[in-house]
Amino acid sequence: MLKCISLKAFSFALLVCVTLVASPSLQAASVSRAQQTLQQAASQKKMTFIMFFRKDDASTRTMYKTLSEETSQLSNAGVVTVNVTDQAESELVSRFDAGRLPLPAVVAVAPNGAVSGVFPQKLKPIQVHNAIVSPIQAECIKALQDKKIVLLCAQPDSGAYVPKGVQEFQKDPEFSQRTHVVNVRASNPAEAKFLKLFKVSSSVSSPVTVFMAPPGKLLGVYRTDVSNKTLTETIVAAGACCSDPNCKHKK
Repeated sequence: MLKCISLKAFSFALLVCVTLVASPSLQAASVSRAQQTLQQAASQKKMTFIMFFRKDDASTRTMYKTLSEETSQLSNAGVVTVNVTDQAESELVSRFDAGRLPLPAVVAVAPNGAVSGVFPQKLKPIQVHNAIVSPIQAECIKALQDKKIVLLCAQPDSGAYVPKGVQEFQKDPEFSQRTHVVNVRASNPAEAKFLKLFKVSSSVSSPVTVFMAPPGKLLGVYRTDVSNKTLTETIVAAGACCSDPNCKHKK
């Protein structure tokens, strides 16, 4: 097992974004201009950068200029602007808690609704590019923001299987409703950048399991079959098994 490594950029993004998790979908009758943009982008598997602002001042124009210039270079991202005082966009402002953000601010939203970046007041070009996430990364982020435990299984090109310990953990009544298992081919070029965060090679010969807990804790990376006992002990030691002070695992 590779000891838990500190992925500050990944974890920090999740910690910042966890409070901005999208609320349930609104009915079609109340869909606003910005919401329509989000829905269209999601259907096209594109990222959306929402720029929230209150005043059309110099800082707002500077942020918009940076955002527009950087996204114009990308085929998988779009921009929509939202004035937080616009009543027509009040649902979206509430959904992302934008009224409490230092404005102007940009919120990066993946096609599945995961928030992959929040940038208040200032925006650097590199932040736009770093907020672009792959489909599997977006799936993991969304699950963590939904307060799920994530077990990411990076699979070899042949002989793929979900480790027995992962299957047993997922079936454990204590964790079954809160566990999300994600499978990905380690050789998938679209996921190379994400898997590199965990030092997972593209040429693995057996599944590598990445263990994560909300809001964005990396609990471990296991390069051999991991047991249910190890997973349970690890999540308990991290204090992430549950919020019940009388939890049997804490006794």
